[in-house]
Amino acid sequence: MHRILKYVILLMVIICTVGILTGCGVGVAKEETKQEEFSMGEWKDNLYTNNYLGIKFRLPNGWKYANNEQIAALVNIGKEFLTDQQKFAEEMKKSDSVYYMVATNSETNDNIMVMTEKVKEDETLENYISQLKEQLNLVENIKYTVKNSSNENIAGKLYYTLTAEANIENITLTQKYYVSKMNDNILAIIATSSSGEKSIDNMINLFE
Repeated sequence: MHRILKYVILLMVIICTVGILTGCGVGVAKEETKQEEFSMGEWKDNLYTNNYLGIKFRLPNGWKYANNEQIAALVNIGKEFLTDQQKFAEEMKKSDSVYYMVATNSETNDNIMVMTEKVKEDETLENYISQLKEQLNLVENIKYTVKNSSNENIAGKLYYTLTAEANIENITLTQKYYVSKMNDNILAIIATSSSGEKSIDNMINLFE
């Protein structure tokens, strides 16, 4: 179990290092939509709500979510911003990649992450996924096998998806990327499990 946790953490570090994939200027077709004011969202009674992203996630028993200090560490934001929620949100907003929510199953180490990435506005989600495939194939020390891409619905919202398997020292982790467009950002939900796609489906069903 500790080995699985180590590799889940490694995959998270890779995601945070390469953007979700990019920093390489991939974008989506422009489609202006009215948005809520930027927010990091909040946890209340094990329900994460973010009106800016338009998502809700119900934390099951036995799961833990990352606090602000752990989220800030993903993008190297200093601890001086953690005492004021508004300043923390303002500092996070400056980042090209913003991590809003990370939750982990304490027993299995299944993991789910919600993030956005700033992109150009003149390319498609299909091109974005294509770039993701290329980036996964370039990751050193981890053998990624891209399985399939499709469209799926999460809590009434359509996402373009990509499923891949990461093999590290004979441990196979399934990772699924769900992406949609938010004006000049990509919204990404990234789920990782050592128990296959069924476990990922169960995680996705926690969105309301």
